[in-house]
Amino acid sequence: MSFLTHLKDSLNYRLGWLPKGALFRILAVLPIQNNKIVFISGANVAPNPKAIYDEVVKSGRTGLDLVCLAASPKGEFPGARNLKEDSARAIRELVTAKAWVSDGRQQAYYRKRKGQHYIMTWHGAMGAKRIEGDIGENLPKHYIRCAKNDSKMCDLMVAETDWVYKIMQRAFWYNGEILKAEFVDRKKLPPEENRKKVREALGIREGQKIILYVPTFRMDGSTGCYNIEYERVLDALREKTGEEYVFIVRLHVNAADYAAGIPYSQRVINGTYYPSIAELISACDVLISDYSGCVFAGYREMKKVVLYAPDLEEYMSKERGFTFDFRELPSPIAKNNEELIAAIGEYDEEKYAAEMERLNELVGYFGGDAAAACKDRIFEWLDEGEKD
Repeated sequence: MSFLTHLKDSLNYRLGWLPKGALFRILAVLPIQNNKIVFISGANVAPNPKAIYDEVVKSGRTGLDLVCLAASPKGEFPGARNLKEDSARAIRELVTAKAWVSDGRQQAYYRKRKGQHYIMTWHGAMGAKRIEGDIGENLPKHYIRCAKNDSKMCDLMVAETDWVYKIMQRAFWYNGEILKAEFVDRKKLPPEENRKKVREALGIREGQKIILYVPTFRMDGSTGCYNIEYERVLDALREKTGEEYVFIVRLHVNAADYAAGIPYSQRVINGTYYPSIAELISACDVLISDYSGCVFAGYREMKKVVLYAPDLEEYMSKERGFTFDFRELPSPIAKNNEELIAAIGEYDEEKYAAEMERLNELVGYFGGDAAAACKDRIFEWLDEGEKD
């Protein structure tokens, strides 16, 4: 090991003992590097920052220093320096980068410097749950501090739908610029190729129909609502429809610890850490969720969506509530396993398809190309920095 490498590692070790907020202030003496872009990915691969990253790489621009911060870096951003988020090294990268990209809120101790820029893409084109300032009275005070600090730092937010655009204007504690454009998955495989990829990755046989279960988390950490009797439902569906189904269970990152308690089998598969939820939605035959915004991705793909919400009344009255009447969605609502079996096994396809079309129009997808537009904006910032 060279002397410089040893000195650098020693410094990072010593800095790691300092409070993170202090690190942002201490390291602010370092110069901002006009070629550095930091992508904040979090626990799973954040699809919107990844789409912007891919555009940056595809541009062929040379001399860039690309960094990805993740909870467990596994190299999902090929070509970037992948580091553990909130480490001393990660904070040093944030302090010295010209631009940050993220799809969620940053901690309250994050400090953006003059001359730096920050794009926040959010992580949903649509959602039934009330969020941010719309449920300010129910949010922890520390989260509100984080959100307000994050919005104050933002130079650009991205809304993929008119629905989210209006929520950002109203409830995000943000008065800055909002880009109206969608993230286009340029690497999206044709449906059959995607199904084959997912089946091979998860060991699902051809001919077996796929039920994707994607429940959201509860703010109180409760898990009693995740009470699907998987094997019983699968047996009943086989008897009712004559077809073989398997479950893929993908939990929210905030409830991922519960995954270990699920009785997995050859017919009940852990999909919590599969890299792309979009691929799972595209591959499934039935999407089951409760209050997750992923149902709208299912509607967009014209998938059969069933809402499993055994705690519907409690959720509506005690937790977040909804941005509209949840019961007006074009999906059957099941509150127990018997109703779930019936909802999967029987539905009016023609009526359901018409209702999904109506909902997609109501949501107001913007179209456009958000990733390319964000890449162009970042390059503008980098070029301005080089001129200073």
